[in-house]
Amino acid sequence: MNETADERKRRQTRERVRQYRERSAARIAAGTPQLAAPQREPVDRPSCVNGCDRPAHYLAGKHAGLCDPCRQKVKRATARAAGLCPICKARPPVPGAATCDPCRAKVATWKAANPERALANATANARRRTASGANAANTRRVMDRRRARTAEQITADQARLRPDGTKKCRRGERRPLAEFSINRTTADGLNNLCRDHDDSRYVRTLKAHTAALADEGTDHNGLCEICETAPAEHVDHITPTSLGGTDDIDNLRWACAACNTSRGNDTTWQPPYTAWSTP
Repeated sequence: MNETADERKRRQTRERVRQYRERSAARIAAGTPQLAAPQREPVDRPSCVNGCDRPAHYLAGKHAGLCDPCRQKVKRATARAAGLCPICKARPPVPGAATCDPCRAKVATWKAANPERALANATANARRRTASGANAANTRRVMDRRRARTAEQITADQARLRPDGTKKCRRGERRPLAEFSINRTTADGLNNLCRDHDDSRYVRTLKAHTAALADEGTDHNGLCEICETAPAEHVDHITPTSLGGTDDIDNLRWACAACNTSRGNDTTWQPPYTAWSTP
């Protein structure tokens, strides 16, 4: 009977396992202690080159100087750059998603079967992203760069990232960009939740103030009452609430996102017109 190479390897492996078990049983019957595994000399490993405060796991090769999590991150990034699923690294991802359908189903099944471990992993990942190190420093740089964008730059980013003029709400279907609140820390300058699903205190207050100004009939031609050039997107308190300002209609005015987020509680602040006004 002819056997394939795989069958021969499996037969040889079974034979080696059988011989090892026989030797172990004979050693135990004779009272001979088990042989201790050889102790390796401790290796003084440097820190990961990514600055994640973990010791480097790989000291040679193309991943030299990286810890195992950072190595996995590099492999996932390489798979994404090649147009492959970052989990299996074999199939292309689903259009509009990061992974392929089989991997998405596998992850969803595992999370449903292990909710506690899934929550622990999510918490650990969030803590790792906000911890000190290169990742956190890079995140802070990205956030600072996004906050410093002008209105024209945000509009250009929206045109580049959302060419169809819509965005998918995290809790619903795709909506027009006008139905999302301003969030200067995101890539497209918009919140990830539409106003219908955003139940934050700020959005509830904004809806109430917007309705109050709309009932008053003071739309100011749809322009910001501070810089008088950009379209009104927010409702601003003339006297900030932190300084004792109230929510009365006389203390409210229309404002663009740039003026409202840049002013803070400075009552003497004036907008730098060259920063976001239309030339």
